Amino acid sequence: MFQSTSFQPTHCLVSRTRQVAVQLITTPQGAELLTETEWQQGLRAAFLMHPKRGFFCHGVQVIGFRLEPMVSDQATTSLAVAHANFSGNFSGNSPNTSIEAFEAC
Repeated sequence: MFQSTSFQPTHCLVSRTRQVAVQLITTPQGAELLTETEWQQGLRAAFLMHPKRGFFCHGVQVIGFRLEPMVSDQATTSLAVAHANFSGNFSGNSPNTSIEAFEAC
């Protein structure tokens, strides 16, 4: 898996109650949705987006997620809020970098 020198989010993975900044990495199966936490720890992305079959988390199809493109100001704001919330207190609709915020997995 390709790992750049810094985490560069391109999209937000959005569920009904949460959103997380992700970096899309194209693969033959679709696109891996890498979070900052996964990037920092050198882990493989938990989420995969298949172009026709939808979203998968650890190989299991999940529903209720959508992907929204980020503009550069949004990416900066999202990362600043994520770092402020990184203490483990994920409440409300604040963006965060932990894929664990999604209860679907």
